[in-house]
Amino acid sequence: MNPNSPGVPFELSIIKLDSLHGVNSFEPEFKDETRTEAYLYKGELPDINPLQISLRAGLFYDIAIEGILISPSVVYHFPFTKITSTQNWKIHQLIGSLDIRIPL
Repeated sequence: MNPNSPGVPFELSIIKLDSLHGVNSFEPEFKDETRTEAYLYKGELPDINPLQISLRAGLFYDIAIEGILISPSVVYHFPFTKITSTQNWKIHQLIGSLDIRIPL
């Protein structure tokens, strides 16, 4: 990094499409002309596990302002099960929400 240049150092790596490997017989392809995203697989995932189990933990808070209740929350899901039986893929979810409740 140039000491006279402010900022955070980063490394730019270019991946050749030939070096990407798709799932099953799918041939990888780039999403658009910018070549920043590539499809490694299209279609339904093989060997889907129909039962997904996770632990949900989060922070919730209620704020009362002139009869209106505002409830922000942040929740994270810790997965216990894999999506497929052949891959070690799990779905991690971080969800933020804001509820506004008005009495009728």
